[in-house]
Amino acid sequence: IKPQFDEATDFENGYAYVTKTSFTLKGDKTEYGYIDETGKIVIPGKSPWQSKFAANGLAGVQAADGSIGYIDKSGEYVIPPVYDQAGEFADNGLAAAWGKTGDGGYGYIDETGNYVIEPKFADAGVFNEDGLARVRYNGLYGYIDETGAYVIQPQFYEAKDFCEGIAIVTYVSEDSTGEKEKIYGYINEQGEQVTGPLFKEANDFCNGLAVVKDTNDLYGYVDKEGNYAIEPQFINADKFTKNGLAAVDDPNGLSGYIDKTGNYVIEPKFNYAGNFSDNGLAPADSVETDLSGYIDETGEFVIPAKFEGASEFNEYGYACVFKSIHQ
Repeated sequence: IKPQFDEATDFENGYAYVTKTSFTLKGDKTEYGYIDETGKIVIPGKSPWQSKFAANGLAGVQAADGSIGYIDKSGEYVIPPVYDQAGEFADNGLAAAWGKTGDGGYGYIDETGNYVIEPKFADAGVFNEDGLARVRYNGLYGYIDETGAYVIQPQFYEAKDFCEGIAIVTYVSEDSTGEKEKIYGYINEQGEQVTGPLFKEANDFCNGLAVVKDTNDLYGYVDKEGNYAIEPQFINADKFTKNGLAAVDDPNGLSGYIDKTGNYVIEPKFNYAGNFSDNGLAPADSVETDLSGYIDETGEFVIPAKFEGASEFNEYGYACVFKSIHQ
């Protein structure tokens, strides 16, 4: 699929959402919609904003008046646009939604558009595979099950969705001047602390480890017991991918890849290094030209660095690249 879109999402469930502007004598014309793997718009868009298709085949769509409903893969509304805010459907068939009629907050609707968990939350996340969703009530975050009952009572200043059975939660502390600052820790699905509030930055677990930033502004990795698997030593760090490699930036600002012991497998030699995809390729920026290409697991460019930007490959084997039309 050649560069032709102003904006493009990754492919999910066979479709990607794109925006494309054409310049004519009568003015600019903007098209948007879902493309298939040939690059053809197969489901015309109804608005500039539409969500990805969920596993149940429904996608959120914003109507002209700003309200949100859901379409199926024919492009027709299955649930009419009657919500001010609405999220994607989870695998359990529930989606967070806030109605236009002053419902009093987010609740959860089923695939018919009916509320099955009453709308009362100031914020609401997507249900995970274990049937837990993050919600905010009376100013604090907790977690509910699919009946709407609390599994973990609201008690956190902020909270993230669970990932690999662990969630990031935010606490607030005061420094010596009385100024409030956020600090992060981890809990399990029983609400037990995996770590206390220890980190200036915390990221989701991926392949058993999570990237954290300590109070010295260095990045390292913790395991699910809350212990450092790789001590903080990097000025930036990314998640471990399936091949057991993670992109990190050394103190000189160069990017390379380490294994789960913290040893370099690909020495720092790039201006930027992205995550490896399942096809064994990762986007990287050449030090010599600062252009983007794709490297293999030996650290060699197998797609030359000739783009002004490059994304990771998705599960369908496609990646977005950017190249100036003036080149």
